Amino acid sequence: MTTTTSPANPLDTLPPLLHPLHAHLTREDLGLEVAVAYGGLITAMTFDRVEVRFQLRLDGDDGGLTMEASLPFSVPADRRPTVAEFMMRMNWKLKRLTFLVDFDDGEIRLRHASGLSEGPVDVEEAEYGLRICCRMLEIFLPALVAVTLQDKSAEESVALAEKEFEAALNATRS
Repeated sequence: MTTTTSPANPLDTLPPLLHPLHAHLTREDLGLEVAVAYGGLITAMTFDRVEVRFQLRLDGDDGGLTMEASLPFSVPADRRPTVAEFMMRMNWKLKRLTFLVDFDDGEIRLRHASGLSEGPVDVEEAEYGLRICCRMLEIFLPALVAVTLQDKSAEESVALAEKEFEAALNATRS
């Protein structure tokens, strides 16, 4: 019989390249957890009354950071093809961000992947990536809800997303 024990200090499971990011986000008081199972970080943020969990982890040993935001609602089975079409249309327009839907359970994620880097994760780049994910979720959440839970078509939801995105761009220009 094999027994699994959790480490005395969960930070011991965190890859050393993530230690500076952990220290920085801890100072920012983001309520971090160390994800012992995969040696990454987890935090949660709330957008328009919706709590979104963020997972931050390295891709491989070279230091490329991946952030994934998991939305707290799933896509009903009959809506998954329409939601996938919406996401494909949005992904075509996004850079370094990818919307994902798991066809088995309907889980929705937004992924941001940074470039590979030598040494520890660049804290400023990671914070920028986290802010971009947050901003894009704020902009696209109404369209995601519309296509997922309100039976809107992919085309209608893309139009809503583009409208929200354009409004956000105009707000930053003024």
